[in-house]
Amino acid sequence: MFYNCRSLTSLDLSSFNTANCTNMFAMFGYCSALTTLNFGNFNTSNVIAKGTDSMTGMYWIFYNCKALANVTGVFEGTKDNLDLQYSPLTNSSAMVFINGLSNVTETKTLSFKSSTYNTLTEEQIAVATSKGWTVISA
Repeated sequence: MFYNCRSLTSLDLSSFNTANCTNMFAMFGYCSALTTLNFGNFNTSNVIAKGTDSMTGMYWIFYNCKALANVTGVFEGTKDNLDLQYSPLTNSSAMVFINGLSNVTETKTLSFKSSTYNTLTEEQIAVATSKGWTVISA
């Protein structure tokens, strides 16, 4: 939807209803100037997990978002691997993603840029691990 919007710096999605979305492949991919995102109440619970076709699910949703630091709102329902390794998120922005993770039965991975990962406390990481997730520094 916003793929390759390289001049986009901020985005307010608070009026979006994503409850029925099944594919968010590369939705913000290559938005390299994007610094601020307001999700409002972004629901990803119906997004399909990446299968053999990598152009599905949430694969590459934040690919190359090198400036994304500030995220507000709710990003809930995530149940497939989420890669945020390009984004220098603040601690509170990282928690938007951690708090929105769904419980999973098969271990999934949440990847953060090392500068973001290093701001997380053991308690904050435990929020994700208690839901079946592994949090890593990429």
